[in-house]
Amino acid sequence: MRNKATYILMFFAFFVYSLSGVLSKFASKFEMFSLSYLLCFCGIIVVLGVYAILWQQILKRIELSVAMSYKPVVLAFGTLWAVFFFGETVDVKFLVALALIVTGLVVMGNEK
Repeated sequence: MRNKATYILMFFAFFVYSLSGVLSKFASKFEMFSLSYLLCFCGIIVVLGVYAILWQQILKRIELSVAMSYKPVVLAFGTLWAVFFFGETVDVKFLVALALIVTGLVVMGNEK
């Protein structure tokens, strides 16, 4: 059964998954095996553990092929984190590609 709550849970899971990239980038700023590095590393494990549990719950309700087709939304979250947390700039080509991905997800979502 596919309902809005399941899709909201799926996008939340992708949001959680994208946080592992943020923690990875934070960890790269610290000396290896320092306390800060290890805390970031433990955070990554926790985030991925939560994501794994959410993913299993999603797969109980949505077919794998459908759920995986929405996974590129992680790129959108990653872009937001890059801009807000790390002050990175995003070029026009990337924004166009991201817009195409989001458009594809909207079109696909309307066909279901």
